[in-house]
Amino acid sequence: AKTTGSIKGQGIFAGQVFKRYPYLAIEEEGRLTNFRFREHFLAKLYTLCRYRQVEKAKTMAALVKFQAQNKYLLMAYSQKEQKELGRIVANHDKLPLEQVFSSYKAHLGIAFLRIPRYSNYINVMLHIFGYFSEYLSSGEKNFVLDSFEKYKSGKIPLSVPINVLKSYVIKYNDPYLLEQTIWAPFPEELMDISDSGKMEDLIRK
Repeated sequence: AKTTGSIKGQGIFAGQVFKRYPYLAIEEEGRLTNFRFREHFLAKLYTLCRYRQVEKAKTMAALVKFQAQNKYLLMAYSQKEQKELGRIVANHDKLPLEQVFSSYKAHLGIAFLRIPRYSNYINVMLHIFGYFSEYLSSGEKNFVLDSFEKYKSGKIPLSVPINVLKSYVIKYNDPYLLEQTIWAPFPEELMDISDSGKMEDLIRK
């Protein structure tokens, strides 16, 4: 298959990032031509790069903020690891800062090992939906839930229900939800559904 210009651009970008952050896992170029793999790769890449900045700050306050802002993205990837990361940040055992950061980094990597299942994202979106569902009309509720169902069946990409939810988060101006990275875990200009090659990439297997 022919590699598109946008994919080549992403490859150059990724190469530059990996020079600075060699610990990041490298995805094969062939897998990056698959929409779902590329979406996963970019979410992982940018999350780990953001964590690198937290490591440089080396404060518990920065780590707590990182965990809070990435809560729902992490939950979509692995609810188990999201809870474990929360436990590490809580640091009830009063472990040394170096040990806390080392453990957090290890489990953050584990959380991003696999592409999230569609059901994971739906569970997270339903959780977020619960914050404001009581304020919506029955028609609005049905519209939101219908977008979840279409995503589940592979008729639309994740960005559609995510943006539907985000519009209500903006409307009701919830500061905690507005800061969540799940809305845009990476710059949207790096993703182009038209160059995914096949619409089958969107179908949940």
